[in-house]
Amino acid sequence: MVINPIDRCWRCKKNWAKNRERLAKCVLGFGHKTHGGNKGEYYLVTDNSGDVVNPKLGTLHHIVIQKRPLRIIFAHDMNIKLSQELMFQSHKKIDGRGANVHIAYGYGITLQFVHNVIIHNIHIHRKVKSSGGLIRDSENFYGYRIVGDGDGISIFGSS
Repeated sequence: MVINPIDRCWRCKKNWAKNRERLAKCVLGFGHKTHGGNKGEYYLVTDNSGDVVNPKLGTLHHIVIQKRPLRIIFAHDMNIKLSQELMFQSHKKIDGRGANVHIAYGYGITLQFVHNVIIHNIHIHRKVKSSGGLIRDSENFYGYRIVGDGDGISIFGSS
């Protein structure tokens, strides 16, 4: 018997494991119109490193700053230690299903003036306050960020 409304909407359907996009149609509450990056292509995270000013292809840092819609999945289990805040652009769906992904022992995620973001099945814990510093928040801009509060996910001016 399924009592979780998200699983009832998604996992109780035929071929649920091959239909990751359906998860976005099951969103409830405040974000019920969110579709994340479902209109975009898949991006496979293969590397847990993170240069926050010049991120490498294959890293989570590299993909979340892209302007286009994207569905982000992980190649294998990962422990990601962020050396600064991880700042997102809009229209992203981070889908940790199929891998055991932890963002831990470092800084958190910041959603600032973005919309249409889904973060699912990612373990975020053991965060520390950020010291501030240079951070890339888009493909063509990086700048100085002030001290962060140590939250796992900080949301500011976003919907």
